[in-house]
Amino acid sequence: MRKTKKIFTIIFLMFLIILLLGFLKNLKQDSPPTQGSEMLLRGNHEITLSHEGLERRYLVHIPQNYDGEKTSLVLVLHGGASNAEEIKERSEYDSISNRENFIVVYPEATGKTTFGKLAGAWNVGYRGGGQGYENNIDDVGYIKKVIEDISKKTNIDEKKIYATGISMGGMMSYQLACKLSNTISAIAPIGASLTTESCNPSDTVSVLHFHGTKDKFIPYNGGDSDDSLPKFLVIGRDYLSAEESVQTFKDLNNCEETAKISLQKNDVTCETYSSCDNNEEVTLCTIQEGGHTWPGSEPALEAILGKTTETISATEISWDFFERH
Repeated sequence: MRKTKKIFTIIFLMFLIILLLGFLKNLKQDSPPTQGSEMLLRGNHEITLSHEGLERRYLVHIPQNYDGEKTSLVLVLHGGASNAEEIKERSEYDSISNRENFIVVYPEATGKTTFGKLAGAWNVGYRGGGQGYENNIDDVGYIKKVIEDISKKTNIDEKKIYATGISMGGMMSYQLACKLSNTISAIAPIGASLTTESCNPSDTVSVLHFHGTKDKFIPYNGGDSDDSLPKFLVIGRDYLSAEESVQTFKDLNNCEETAKISLQKNDVTCETYSSCDNNEEVTLCTIQEGGHTWPGSEPALEAILGKTTETISATEISWDFFERH
């Protein structure tokens, strides 16, 4: 009888130990990184901060396996008349973040809110126009503050900070390359143009530019937006062509004069200028018949935005590009 009771006691104690180990394992998985008291938990977060008297916000995605080690940061910038939630959904950068274990931040511009949704506009200079420019909003300073803020809450590798975005968000990524080149290592603008009047980066920056040849908003060959578009959707003017935008950084990075085809598949051709200073690259990916869209995303409003290619994913290719720089 005593022997049987002893066996049951041992089994019960083993059961308690197993439960305790499981609890400690889950506690470890759900606990924040141990780099500081403000460190963020894994998952999605909305952060607010004040810049130049304005309350601004940004969204953050911390990958499920993040353990507090130094990691890359990708800034994903929404287009004009859009917001952080919209570009988070469209780009699908969260899924790659979980797979590759880096942090994604979705900054948000200023603008008017209608029916509970922000229609934001970045200050990208007179060529981009819009409320951000008209109100002289310091968006470069805001994004610099976002980078500083998230670096306190996570463990960002300061040599691996990147930016991508579509339309006005792509223009904003060019602004960052020109004005925060000591912080931003590479950019991947989509359907955008270099809109700053003077670009004098203090360091080299790699560029991967995606652009559709049938983009009515930011014409592939430069100039004004298509006259057929509703006037309230058109705020910029006299855009540089995709080639001119890319050529600027080809020259700034002191790359070779002739580009080589680095990808050619169906409707997509990517041409790369290599042999640049500091091993940078400058690439233009041209999407034949492509519209003002994020390559590889779910097609939407094709009558206005145009065709979305399924040949490539700008999210996948941009992340591969960032990893090399």
